[in-house]
Amino acid sequence: TFTNASLILGYSHKNLTGERSTIDFKVALSESFRFKVGNKLYFGDKYNHHFDAYYDFSMFKLPIYKSNHKTHVYDYRRNDLAVQVGHIFSKKSEMLVKIGYESLSISPDVSEISDKNDTIKIQREILDGKIKNTYFNLKYHYNTLNRKQLPQKGISFETNLNVAIKPKYNFENTSDSIMNTIKDRNTIFRLKSELSMYQQINERSSVIEHISLVASYGKQTEVQKTALGGCNKFLPNHVSFYGLTTAQMLVESVVAVKVGLQHRIVDELYGILHLNAATTFNRIDDYIEKKYFKEDSYFYGVGATLAYNFSYLPFELTLMYSPDYKFNVSVNVGFLF
Repeated sequence: TFTNASLILGYSHKNLTGERSTIDFKVALSESFRFKVGNKLYFGDKYNHHFDAYYDFSMFKLPIYKSNHKTHVYDYRRNDLAVQVGHIFSKKSEMLVKIGYESLSISPDVSEISDKNDTIKIQREILDGKIKNTYFNLKYHYNTLNRKQLPQKGISFETNLNVAIKPKYNFENTSDSIMNTIKDRNTIFRLKSELSMYQQINERSSVIEHISLVASYGKQTEVQKTALGGCNKFLPNHVSFYGLTTAQMLVESVVAVKVGLQHRIVDELYGILHLNAATTFNRIDDYIEKKYFKEDSYFYGVGATLAYNFSYLPFELTLMYSPDYKFNVSVNVGFLF
């Protein structure tokens, strides 16, 4: 993927800001740099509430594709400052309410345009500037998976409503089509829900079923859309899809379905087969205005993963194929944060 190898350093300190509090510091050192510092404080008679505050900074190169051709690359920098309150219903379920401030800085890095006739058009469509907004987020998740890495049984469900309140855009040298998108400074609503089910059929094998739904309302630039593709979720709005490289498609709304078969070969070595399909569709407000499905919105992909579950350093090698986007290879070692 475009995330590159990172050296991840972390430090935690407990009970500094109160009883049952934790201060966390994490940094990923690489070309794709990330830094995060946060404080979590549990409170209540049963300590089933918590208050969190954090600052998260990330920077990396975000490639933009047209079909399976990379047209340009952004230098992408994101600042996220937020506070949230969580209520723990049980060991399995929790609800979180978050308010934050987000700043995106986007600038073109390179241009790799294969069609010379489209050079001027594509360059004018490239974003160069900043997007700033306050946002509100409501999230609920339920988890009965028997373990975090390569689970064999259980259910994971998460639904997330995010509201970006009237983003402020400051772009240079942009085309009329982009200016028409951002001139109204409309609030962007995004509902994202994901359900994963692992059904164990014997001691070694499990069937995996997964569905993702993203529905949005409000005009968006390409870097505000949901990223689709890859094995791991790297961006704030990201849906994995076997057959596409990481964030190969940027979509407004999508439904993706995946089925898989996971088999423990020996010890903690696993083989996994994946089959997934997806359809992308317009924003909800497009349908209110009687606009319909875009062309070529249905596609599918397959993948095969060889994974070893080291306790502190999981390893995954995945080969993927999609008829429209050809072969991709993904290697993942360790954890993202």
